[in-house]
Amino acid sequence: MVFIILNILNGFILILLSVVLDNKSKDLSSRNLVSLSLLATVISFFYAACLIFGFYVNEQLTKIFGSVILFLCSIFSLRFASFCFTYPNKKAKFYHRLFQIAFILLSVYMIFYHIGGIIVNEEVGFVIESDN
Repeated sequence: MVFIILNILNGFILILLSVVLDNKSKDLSSRNLVSLSLLATVISFFYAACLIFGFYVNEQLTKIFGSVILFLCSIFSLRFASFCFTYPNKKAKFYHRLFQIAFILLSVYMIFYHIGGIIVNEEVGFVIESDN
């Protein structure tokens, strides 16, 4: 129950951070940080929902939400890495876009086709089972 409350609270703090960043900065370079904080907010709320579904509702909803969480985490890490690599000039090259598309396709394949199940309960916590 504590993790559910902490994830919801984290989501609201990240919304506040994105609003402050968007209102205070006139530079367009902060738009990437705002989108990253909003993506982290969505991940936080999805994780809270996954915990609620795992503890109280259904295992199939837990697997679906867990897979979406893992996909969103891969998108977040890709966006954060591309923000760090392209920060000074803010221009993405062709190979950079190609790498992003390849990484997204690989993460979709790994997450949605190789995960056997996601278990959430009090004894083991958040466990991801693989088919292999």
